Amino acid sequence: MERVVNNKIYPSLFKWVVALLVLMPAAVLGQKKDGQPILEKTITLRFTNERTDAVLNTISREGGFNFSYNPSILDPGRLVSGEFNNKPVREILNTIFSGKIEFRERKGYVILQKPSQVTKPSEKNESFVYSGYVRDEAGVALPWVSIYDKTSLESTISNDYGFYKIRFSAKHLPLTLYFSKQGYADTIVRLNIETPSYNNITLGRPALPVAPVIDYDSLSVNAENTVQSFFNTLEGEPNALNIKDTLYRKYQVSLLPYVGTNLQLSGNVINDYSFNVFGGISLGTVKAELGGFFNLNKSDVKYLQLAGFANLNGGNVSGVQLAGFTNLVKNNVEGVQLSGFVNADLGSARGVIMSGFANSVKGNMKGVQMAGFANIAMDTVTGFQGAGFANVVFKSMNGVQLAGFINIVPDTLKGTQLGIINYAGHVSGSQLGFLNVSKSTTGIPVGFLSYVHKGYHKIEISADELFPVNVAFRSGVNSFHNILTAGLDPFSGDSLLWNFGYGFGSSVVLSPKTFLDFDLTGSQVVKANSIEKINIINKFYLGIDTRLAKNVSIAFGVTLNGQVTNTGYSRYPDVVSYYEPQIFYDESWESDNTRLQMWLGAKAGLRFF
Repeated sequence: MERVVNNKIYPSLFKWVVALLVLMPAAVLGQKKDGQPILEKTITLRFTNERTDAVLNTISREGGFNFSYNPSILDPGRLVSGEFNNKPVREILNTIFSGKIEFRERKGYVILQKPSQVTKPSEKNESFVYSGYVRDEAGVALPWVSIYDKTSLESTISNDYGFYKIRFSAKHLPLTLYFSKQGYADTIVRLNIETPSYNNITLGRPALPVAPVIDYDSLSVNAENTVQSFFNTLEGEPNALNIKDTLYRKYQVSLLPYVGTNLQLSGNVINDYSFNVFGGISLGTVKAELGGFFNLNKSDVKYLQLAGFANLNGGNVSGVQLAGFTNLVKNNVEGVQLSGFVNADLGSARGVIMSGFANSVKGNMKGVQMAGFANIAMDTVTGFQGAGFANVVFKSMNGVQLAGFINIVPDTLKGTQLGIINYAGHVSGSQLGFLNVSKSTTGIPVGFLSYVHKGYHKIEISADELFPVNVAFRSGVNSFHNILTAGLDPFSGDSLLWNFGYGFGSSVVLSPKTFLDFDLTGSQVVKANSIEKINIINKFYLGIDTRLAKNVSIAFGVTLNGQVTNTGYSRYPDVVSYYEPQIFYDESWESDNTRLQMWLGAKAGLRFF
């Protein structure tokens, strides 16, 4: 047996069905048995030329268990000698029987039996089992050591007591077996038919400080239910820590993770093509991958990836990615990403991303992002966002946002927002919605109400020829602002006459302190608390707004008024109490029982801002 130390050997895989952790967060990495296994109990004993059956009795007495065997399979009277200091029962038995007897434990017994495989295979269809303990130079058992063969992709991991067992077909011999553990010098063992089946391996002292011991049972149970923590968990699995090697295959066919052509080294293999009947795991995919339920790749995927339920990738995706439920990508996406429910990308994205429910991109987004419910981009977006409910960009947006309810860009928006509610830090473009809010803008917000913190917002108190007291709130920008208005006539008698209305206006700068105003409003006139049919006064206003002091201006101008009423209703209140306007146009339309009266008027007031 040749032993070679090589610090450039690379590593292997994870031992558990990682992909199912996304679907079942309580999945187990590997459960430990209750109590210490009998074969791993350590005892100290010394015997010289003693009968085999007497030695077995001594071992059972020291270990606190019983043996069960047929004397015909061994020579009970054979004399044996040995000295063992704190060695496990398994190792003592292998030494006594030279690996020619198999043993297994069951309910407090160790059962000895004939070997189920030959120790020196001669036929190509026969198999050979190698086993032993992996320890450091001080003799301390090393758990979670990755043991693998690059050619056959057979692999295993040493258990909590440092024991390993691996089976090979005779056709693979001779071969090179790799032993890898994070922080230790990698070791190579050359195996052939003549090599003993039982081999203890010693790994050199750590070349680097040993990483803290990880409790993998609690890791799988307590990992956060987020994409980031999921991929971090994969990177902390023993083979991911131990093995730095990358293997390549033309194709992979698997039923489940590690149940396929790449065996337990599936997580260390990059495939050109991968077909997973239910689900599978790969280090990466170069050309195409198809999964009946899910695909899991630890690194990059190119060109095409299809899954009935989920695609989970720990690297970049370039090409087309489709899943019936979700696509989760740790790094960047470039191409087309489609899912029935959600796409979550922890890097940047470029291309077309569409889902039935939500899309989330942690980095920059360039292209088209569309979701049935919401799009979330935690950096900048260049392109188009369309969502049934909300679009949220944590930084800036250059393009168009279209949402059924709300659009949010806390930084700069260069483009257009269309939604019921639109919010942006600075707008260089336009906002169209019921409510538009921004800190500043060089564009035009259009909606029922727009508020720009560094824009146009004034409170107006005025009087006109019909109502001596009017209050209005004007908000938006100079070129286009909304007007909410109300007025009353305190001289109307016992029943109060008042009005409420809405409109929009525009102010043209004539000088730093003077503006030319154009307003168009419509107000419903109400008697007491009863709205008497349609009684709307539409008013077009042309006037001057000139500043008197820092936050006060005076506004005055002329109005063109048009009162619309229903000809079938005769009990309209008298809207004139102190001034009789000169009606210059009075027309009725019998087809829809509508009357229009028009006159010229005036308005004057003070504005505060």
